[in-house]
Amino acid sequence: MNKFYVLILFFFCLISCSEDDEIRFAEVPSDYFVNDLEAPQDYIAEDWQDFTGIPFYVKSVASGKFLSLSDQQNTLILKDFTETDDRFAFGLSNSAYDEDSFTLISVPDVREIGVGENSDILQPVVFFEEENNQFQNTQYWRILPSKNENYSLIQNANLGENNSNFVLESAESSVFLSVKNDAENQQFQIIPRGNFEIYDIEFLVDEGEVTNSEWIMVNSDTITNSSEEIMEFSDPDEGKFPKSFAASFTENNQQISVNLEDDSFQTRLPEILFANEAATIDLGSRHEVNYNESFEWTTNFGSSEDFTFNIPPQATYAINYSLNKYHFEVPYKVTYRDSSSGARFSKKGIWESDYYYQTNVELSEVEE
Repeated sequence: MNKFYVLILFFFCLISCSEDDEIRFAEVPSDYFVNDLEAPQDYIAEDWQDFTGIPFYVKSVASGKFLSLSDQQNTLILKDFTETDDRFAFGLSNSAYDEDSFTLISVPDVREIGVGENSDILQPVVFFEEENNQFQNTQYWRILPSKNENYSLIQNANLGENNSNFVLESAESSVFLSVKNDAENQQFQIIPRGNFEIYDIEFLVDEGEVTNSEWIMVNSDTITNSSEEIMEFSDPDEGKFPKSFAASFTENNQQISVNLEDDSFQTRLPEILFANEAATIDLGSRHEVNYNESFEWTTNFGSSEDFTFNIPPQATYAINYSLNKYHFEVPYKVTYRDSSSGARFSKKGIWESDYYYQTNVELSEVEE
């Protein structure tokens, strides 16, 4: 992959700031620089590792505007989106600081983004090597999950105050650093640049597991014999048992918002195999699937035999149709590809589905 795409995020020149912000950042104490600022427990750096080198846009949840380089190209601002303007594109590269953070880079000039001062306010800036910046070692960042898992908080990995983290915060058309509170103006949406399609999906069936098994009743009926003779009742199973299974794809990292041109693809879905009462998971037949959080898929399930019963005279019987319902989970890896550039990245997730095995039909007399 072209190293030009080793990029990163974003941010912000502060056009307007509150008086409190000016007081807070008038002097930066030495204890703002944290050498061992631990990442939150819900942050998993590995989920972002394969995303390095992919250009992306950063959208403010509060304003709907996008992060962009300013006209001077040394600070960042929020603007209405223009697809043909490369100043909206950012990226991630691996960090030399630690394994939990990444370097933020602007795409047009492939420059690192860190923290600088503007009127005594801390804001993200584009670093130039010749600059003597007291914040020169602040170009390391983490993209944390918000309380809304589809959005992100952009945390500086080098700065902290009273055990609090500094994250990006939007205000009108500007962006600056503030103490993390997960408010809407600190939430951003990460959108990969390009026209993406599903290139491949791999199910790790060896790591799959059956999480539940139970007998459930799926249908019922009644039959009445009002005659004085035994009545033979034959009941085919067609229509009595479900033929489709509820399933879902859930990505581990839901912060990367991929807009698919087409979410349909063909693949072999995992199925449960039974031998000697033992259940194992393996790939089954091919299916046309939509890559949605929830969907249904079908297979040849059910008994081909007819059920025949003798109903006594002057009696009413209830017929209950039951099946053994399993639930199982399989880790998977989906690879996305930009149809225009060929750039690819992968995300991990969990595929889970119901599965049916064994049926049972029972009669019970209905007491009058």
